[in-house]
Amino acid sequence: MSKSDIAEAAGCVVRTADRALQRLRAERLVELVVNYDEAGGQMANSYCIRAQVGESTRARIRPSP
Repeated sequence: MSKSDIAEAAGCVVRTADRALQRLRAERLVELVVNYDEAGGQMANSYCIRAQVGESTRARIRPSP
């Protein structure tokens, strides 16, 4: 999924999704995948889940109120 897809699905703005993705990448739970078109031009990055997220992990990455 792209950052904008994630933001839309979560019902938030792209900047909020970006901050959450930064935390998830720091925890090594999400991996950034760089995408290129057939001509070699860079397209939107996508993000893949690297590990199953348990309750204890969810509590640590939940945004502050």
